[in-house]
Amino acid sequence: MPVDKIAKIRQEIDKNDSVIIKTLAKRQILITKIAHFKDPKQIRDLEREKEIIANASSLAKKNNLDPKFIENLYKLILKQSKQEIKKLLQK
Repeated sequence: MPVDKIAKIRQEIDKNDSVIIKTLAKRQILITKIAHFKDPKQIRDLEREKEIIANASSLAKKNNLDPKFIENLYKLILKQSKQEIKKLLQK
């Protein structure tokens, strides 16, 4: 594959990475809004976490992505969200 075609594809990858980061940032803003309604003793909602992971896994399958990879990715995202909520509630 010619170098210029690789560079063009890499530019598209970079654009998509930017969308992913911006979307995660928007999600984080929403998490901070939710934090205000959370009980500091009950940050975790296991049913909601299962729902999020199941939805992400289903979307992964529909989009020809490895569902296990997406499940693991969302577990990391949820872990970070819980840490952020905990931090906000300790202020």
